[in-house]
Amino acid sequence: MSKIVFDTNKPIEVCLMTLDGESCESQFGGPQRKYVTTDRDVFYVSEPVGKVIADACRKLRIEEREPVVICKAEVPDGRGRKQIRWQVTRVNALGQQADGTFAVPANINTNGANGVHPPAPSVAPTTQVQQPALSPSQQSNGNAPPANGHAAPLPAERPKTKLEDALKTVVAACHAARNYAKDIGYDMPTFTGDDLARMANTLMINGAQNGNGHNGGPR
Repeated sequence: MSKIVFDTNKPIEVCLMTLDGESCESQFGGPQRKYVTTDRDVFYVSEPVGKVIADACRKLRIEEREPVVICKAEVPDGRGRKQIRWQVTRVNALGQQADGTFAVPANINTNGANGVHPPAPSVAPTTQVQQPALSPSQQSNGNAPPANGHAAPLPAERPKTKLEDALKTVVAACHAARNYAKDIGYDMPTFTGDDLARMANTLMINGAQNGNGHNGGPR
């Protein structure tokens, strides 16, 4: 059985055997909570921190033995100093992550009861390829000459949808809100995939009611 040590701002993924841990006595004589993972690793936290972890897991509907990311984060307190905040997030959750990265939705469909399904759990990184420079004539018609010298039209780009616009707007708004909350020292809750889906659905419904187009259709 190995002991897990949480370094500041270093998120760790674990699967907890129980959300509340086990009450035990610390080496200094005070009460603390002992957590055991499914890998039989163990870590100890104070009683208040144990309550934060348990409450956050239940709020996120994380079950026992389900992967979860725990981070001992250092955040501004709004007075020019920093304080420790224990953060709990779902694995591959949307929004800003405990390590400072930001996850965005992908592969959304509209077959759910509320019109929008939560996004896929993860987003594969993309690779950027540098494109060769085009002449003015090539830039004007959008076609590049192939090797045989005959121009061939490029495939038409898939039309963007209202759903994509709504999701991008919601993700950008959540990102800006979390950055602002961090600047003023406010403990902003984590946005789940369900939260983003509901907000995007609401945004599309309001747009349709205001005469801005059809839900999910091409712009």
